Amino acid sequence: MKAYIYFAAVLLGLMPYTVEAQETINSRDLRGKVVYQDDEVVFRQLDEHTWIGNGHRVYNESLYLVEGSERALLIDAGTRIPELDKIVAKITSKPVTMMATHAHGDHVGGVGPFPEVYLNAGDMPIVPNNMRNYKGPSF
Repeated sequence: MKAYIYFAAVLLGLMPYTVEAQETINSRDLRGKVVYQDDEVVFRQLDEHTWIGNGHRVYNESLYLVEGSERALLIDAGTRIPELDKIVAKITSKPVTMMATHAHGDHVGGVGPFPEVYLNAGDMPIVPNNMRNYKGPSF
């Protein structure tokens, strides 16, 4: 349990950087090589360890995949991206941790296949309505 609390604290500490990334990287930014594309999402590689995904349902929502030395972090899950876990597995072979910046539908629609989602505790009241397809615990 202590490991989860520590891990959650680290992830929450990263949230200001995700907000900054959303402000500095335009979601319509077409930089980088397309590494995956279907009717729901396109992922582009920005550098050796960073990808931006753009969903096509609402406001061209953005997802970020950041690879560390042992794990990868997926930040947000778009509005509706079926089998997002399998799409991400095509991009990185590392285990993926799912973190949502907040529980609005355009950020958590694709969390269903992930076994765990890290989320700010302040968003818990809206989780039942906005994360109906998610069956695992939220941290």
